[in-house]
Amino acid sequence: MSTALMPLLRHPRSLALLLPLVLGCGGATGRANPSTQPVASTPAPTSEAAPRATDGQAEAAEEAPAHEDAAPEPAPQVDAHSSALLALVIRDLSDMPAPPGLDAVVTHVGRAEWQKAKKALAAARPGIEEGGALDVRLVTHALGGRIAAALKDRKTADTEYDLVLQTTPSPEAIDAIGGSDVDKQRRQQTVALAVGEALFHFAEKKAQEAEKLQPPRYTGSGEREDVLKFINAKVSAWTQAKRTAVQDAEREYVKILSQRPAPHPRWVVAAGARVGTLWWGFVSEFRSASPLPSEWKGEGNVAGSQIPKEVMRVEFQRKIDEVSEAELERARAAFKACREQASRYAFVNDHSKTCETWLSLHSK
Repeated sequence: MSTALMPLLRHPRSLALLLPLVLGCGGATGRANPSTQPVASTPAPTSEAAPRATDGQAEAAEEAPAHEDAAPEPAPQVDAHSSALLALVIRDLSDMPAPPGLDAVVTHVGRAEWQKAKKALAAARPGIEEGGALDVRLVTHALGGRIAAALKDRKTADTEYDLVLQTTPSPEAIDAIGGSDVDKQRRQQTVALAVGEALFHFAEKKAQEAEKLQPPRYTGSGEREDVLKFINAKVSAWTQAKRTAVQDAEREYVKILSQRPAPHPRWVVAAGARVGTLWWGFVSEFRSASPLPSEWKGEGNVAGSQIPKEVMRVEFQRKIDEVSEAELERARAAFKACREQASRYAFVNDHSKTCETWLSLHSK
């Protein structure tokens, strides 16, 4: 921020200019485009937040630097026909089935018997790699990734899930295996489950990087000048780094929506829940990161003015909430998309419950 902003905390009516500059997205320049959210809806995308106009927006626009963050690519839409085909078996196939040769592996995985699952997979793998069908080989790698992740073997998990993405057969190749229409649909859905799991794994790695970026803690004197210095130097830098990290993670989750013929609703729901959680975490941390100057605490008027301290505290908090509305909108949009997909397919799990709970607590 420029040195021209130093008097802002001394002038209560100029408070409207401070926080938009700190967050780097003052007023309309930071407004999120709902179409960029990880929304996989048929007919239309959805996701989560609630914007308000910022006082002093015109002045802020003159001094604030241009928002340089590139908007994420628009989320691909799920083809209605393909989505409907997958829905035929969605209720009895919410996880990968036990294809030939992997029965014991799937049984142990279902019981969270990870060491036994690892041994069973090692025994089954040679025969599957030699003559197994395309979808069975893909499921083998996906199960290998899940087992390794559960055993905290991160390197092997990355390798297995990467092999899923490298060897994913086309929908045409999967259909060419033959069988009835129901067989083909189930096979396509199994592939969607395996690929979605692999994409979600790598998106989670990016999300964990974002979640590690904790907001700075204020330990200064509480005087207005010291608070402003902290916001300019610490909060502003953290905000830019955190937003970039969350956007990077969001882009990875959005890849789940690009699967052909359609992504599996399980992973669409999971992606929406995680993107919503990331943006809401960012909003919550930002709103708690900016300290209240000590001069505005207690009773009476702000020194040198006729403004009650209580009024100033309320205005300060209002501006903090207001300037982070664009990020809140991204959270709300993602949670709504999650709820929409879960409702459409009667799909209930921890991720869908997260979305439903958040929306019930943060209705407009």
